[in-house]
Amino acid sequence: MKITRFIIKFTVFYAFIIFGVWAEENPRFYLGKNHHYINWQKVETKNFLDYDLFIEELKKEERDNSYDMENRDLNNHERVGLVLKCINDCMLLKGNRNNRLRYLSSVREGDEVLTNKQSYMWIFLVDGTMVRLSPETSLSINEINIGRKKNFILARLNYGNLLWLGRDKQVFAVKDRMETDRLFLPLKLRKANRYQKSIDLHFSELNDLIKKNNVLVSKDTDTFLIMPNGSVLGTTLSGEFTSLFNGKSYFKLRDYELLGLISKGDTNKSALFHYRGHNNTKTTKLKVGVWYGVGKNGEKLEDNAQGKFSLGEIITKNIPTIMKARELMFQKFSLPLFSSLSKKAMGEKFGYRIWKQKELDQRLAFIKDYTRRLETTQLKVLSQFWDKKKNFKKHEYDNRYFSKAMGAYATKNLKARQRQTKKILLNSEKKPFWKVINEQ
Repeated sequence: MKITRFIIKFTVFYAFIIFGVWAEENPRFYLGKNHHYINWQKVETKNFLDYDLFIEELKKEERDNSYDMENRDLNNHERVGLVLKCINDCMLLKGNRNNRLRYLSSVREGDEVLTNKQSYMWIFLVDGTMVRLSPETSLSINEINIGRKKNFILARLNYGNLLWLGRDKQVFAVKDRMETDRLFLPLKLRKANRYQKSIDLHFSELNDLIKKNNVLVSKDTDTFLIMPNGSVLGTTLSGEFTSLFNGKSYFKLRDYELLGLISKGDTNKSALFHYRGHNNTKTTKLKVGVWYGVGKNGEKLEDNAQGKFSLGEIITKNIPTIMKARELMFQKFSLPLFSSLSKKAMGEKFGYRIWKQKELDQRLAFIKDYTRRLETTQLKVLSQFWDKKKNFKKHEYDNRYFSKAMGAYATKNLKARQRQTKKILLNSEKKPFWKVINEQ
């Protein structure tokens, strides 16, 4: 009897310890979510009151101790980023709802953000990445997964033109030139603006912020950016991407000079292109600083698209104010993601799940295969559509993606030159793109 009692007490004692460790490690709920994982808004009365279905679900919970936790994970849509600034109409599509975006609007997993004609937007992602959407552009940000050693972002460029700038730890070279993306200035984040400061001081403050934040950053971010006819996987990914309705895509990974950095850093480490085809697992290691073109079927990659996009690139060549805003927002919203907080603290205080490295590897392997097959099927459907629509209007890269931004930059430059010189300007010099083309 004594031995039996001892065994029972021993078992109960260690059961409490094990349960206590599990409860301490896993969050009871995620920030902003109900303590119960049931989504009452989507509950169907008939199924919810079905006794047989209730018994089946109950047995499932009894078989699997992690049932509650898995449901909490599935119902938790983590915050991926916040809007820095929107010009004109920027929309967020969340299920059946449409919302207008403005400064500090949240973007969560599964959301689609899009811009209309003459609309532009900068978005700050919580890992430090900055994303710029040109007019008539749609981007779906599907996942952000926080790991102990690495973070992972899954996004899809549905159509249009965007700039994706991963956060490099390198500091910026001082450029004694006017900022190029002037359409967004001044920002509502006042500390980021230059105002009457000298250009040297403005860059000095930016670089000091980078160095300060770098001390607390211990991991990189892998990004899997999907286009209809191809995908790019890279660490600290930085580049410009364009996907057109005619089925073609173009992209260029930016080198440190175009990014404005002093030296080569962590940007675009081991970036790979993934082709389309149900059984095509081929990949190509990408060069930095080269414009690539992708055919309609996603089975061919060409590196001879140079020159077509030079005007669009000029707009984002010198953007210290945007980068300073990034570092300020990074301090305010991102540092917990790079901490050693427990799963429980990260979930309940900040709303993020911590992934094990094995889980991240398995998730990425699944995404590679699933995306290739799904997008290949969609391309075949689109191909049939294009064949039927003989009069389908061709969609090419043109000034719709940069004309308004270029106008703001060129006009400001023209006024500055008029103040600095008494020389009579020629009519050709007064035209919006003259200054840009001649780099005066």
